[in-house]
Amino acid sequence: MDRLHELNDKVAALELAQQVSEWAEKTDDRPESFVLAAQNVIDLANILCQHEDSQSSLYRNLYDREYQPLHAHVRSHLILQLRNMLLKAGYPSAEGCGALLTNDALGQVCQALTQLQATNFKLANHTHKTSVSANSTPWSSGETCDVLVEFFRPIVERVRFHFVEFHADRPTSSKMERLPEILLTYLQEHVIEGKSTTGNNNNNSSSPWELVTLGLAPFVTEEMPSLFLNELVGLAQYVLGPERNFFRDHRIAGRESNPMLLCNAIEQLLQFDDALRNLLPMGQSDRLVRLMDIFVAGDEELLGWWLIREKEMVFATLFDDSSKNDDDDEHATKLAALVKSRISPRAELFCALIRSVQVKASVFSFSGPYLNAVAVPLCMQFLDAVHESSTDLKKALTSPSTRLQFLADDKFLAKILEDWMAVINGTRLAAAILTRDNPWAQQSMAPSANSSVNDLARFGRSLEQLQNVLVEEFALTFVETFLMERRKLAAYLMGCSHFLSHSMEEDDEEEEDDGDISFILKPTLNAMSIFLQLCSDCDREDGDEDEGQNFASFFAPRVMRAKVIPMIANKFLEVALDWQGLSVGIILPEGAVIFERDVLALFEDLSSWKEVERLLDVAKLMNMHLKPLEGLHSALMGLIGGPEDPTRPWLLHSHQFTQDAALFDQAICMLRAKGFSLDLEDALSVLNRRKDLMEHLRKAEWLATVD
Repeated sequence: MDRLHELNDKVAALELAQQVSEWAEKTDDRPESFVLAAQNVIDLANILCQHEDSQSSLYRNLYDREYQPLHAHVRSHLILQLRNMLLKAGYPSAEGCGALLTNDALGQVCQALTQLQATNFKLANHTHKTSVSANSTPWSSGETCDVLVEFFRPIVERVRFHFVEFHADRPTSSKMERLPEILLTYLQEHVIEGKSTTGNNNNNSSSPWELVTLGLAPFVTEEMPSLFLNELVGLAQYVLGPERNFFRDHRIAGRESNPMLLCNAIEQLLQFDDALRNLLPMGQSDRLVRLMDIFVAGDEELLGWWLIREKEMVFATLFDDSSKNDDDDEHATKLAALVKSRISPRAELFCALIRSVQVKASVFSFSGPYLNAVAVPLCMQFLDAVHESSTDLKKALTSPSTRLQFLADDKFLAKILEDWMAVINGTRLAAAILTRDNPWAQQSMAPSANSSVNDLARFGRSLEQLQNVLVEEFALTFVETFLMERRKLAAYLMGCSHFLSHSMEEDDEEEEDDGDISFILKPTLNAMSIFLQLCSDCDREDGDEDEGQNFASFFAPRVMRAKVIPMIANKFLEVALDWQGLSVGIILPEGAVIFERDVLALFEDLSSWKEVERLLDVAKLMNMHLKPLEGLHSALMGLIGGPEDPTRPWLLHSHQFTQDAALFDQAICMLRAKGFSLDLEDALSVLNRRKDLMEHLRKAEWLATVD
């Protein structure tokens, strides 16, 4: 076996010698450029990668004495050639970058250097038998890209000149207070955006970022954008950390320092990290090193201090009461602005703050602690504020000590209703912000953020439930307390049961017949008119749910009206159909006239609600003239073959129709033919209680008996 292995090694050595000999014959002539020389080195490396480093000394000699010196020689000359190109063009100026965009030789040199480095990485791992994945690259394993080093060398020199090397005539090298802002702005303007130092930006201008990621894209690794940005972050770290020690300087973090300086500096880090993240396609930002992770997340004391300041800031912004003023003119101006959006200003502020918090959380890796420390308490405080607002608005509608005790104060009523709409709409908008799919959440985030994001989503679903509770609470308060008690609707309904079943005195008739509606019902009509007028804008055709905030502003008027109108209609139906048995089982025609008039005054334009349609039909049937009413009664009685109780020939019972489906359908068709869409049971209730119909049928029965 040993002899066999020895023979195999010799065969492999001979095969390697033959391949190298063929390679040498092709490369004997002096290459015209170092780009071609780099290809020769790459070819040799590929040959070596096809063979194992065995006991034979040929492989090791080729690697140590042929390949490595040749690789170092070609690499050094390519780097020097690239460096001279950049220097000659005036890189990294905007004009120099623009000139290099059209330089084909630059792309060839960069491509040769990149391939040379990648092939050398592959051969080194093969030779030293290093275990790496098949897709590994030098840059993913920690090597610095040779091309990138040369592109950053002039940038580093400029940054050192402006921000590190002290000179009395350069404030940027000595002043500390605004160092992060000035440094990061400089990097963004001159490295990313390509701002001209001469102030003459033209079509030939470019930037180092654009040159490397666009101009050289076909010639360098696809990882270059993230590598470039990470080098830029490393440069900022170099200045703010080891060289200037910004976050530990006594002027910034000392006992006598201004806390706002540190807060502003961290804000600059956030903005810079976010700007770099936006330069990469979604899904690639996880490759970026972030300044927030370097300086804040890695410093437990600084992180804790900043989270406390962030929480204080959002709370102070959300609950800033300095603008409160009881002056009527100023309140009217504020109300006019609120009417346009119909969204609580505090809710709009909360939505802006929570979006800001969410975006910040997506920029750094410690999203979970940040959301727990800032976003969750902010949501809880907002929830408390909504409860407090709804309680105050409920008191404003129900308390007799408010201005609403004066029936003529329509302006104040409109203001209270607008505030209800604003609170409900604001809750709706906040719920939508917290529950919708957020583009920022699709970016790479730390696993610790998942539970906090879920907490916010659950809170959003709680707000959705709260908005429904608020609508229900408003409807009950507005109808049951405000209209029924403050606007005397309960008194009218009690009187309604009386005048439907009892003959009124002459004075009562004059009072009830004065105008188009009963006098006691006018406050209710006025309040409903104000409410419906405020809700009228929700009928606009463009109030579509896809419009985001626009839909939120239409939400409250729609759902409030949809809840209130049926509740009021049911109050009248309760009287008309005598659900409580208060009208002693009869309906007087003169009372039905008044009732239908009042119902039409309140509900004639609201027939789209099924409860209102039912009420209008019931009122119409109650006030139907005796002759057509008798005809309808006779037709229904004919279907069932006569009265069940001969002593009360006017009574119709629903069970007489429901026992036979065909009979029931015929009865419904009769009602529809007369123009009524109400249920059979409602129609029978009215027919059985019309006093003049009872008397007419009783008289007809008596005459038939006499005959």
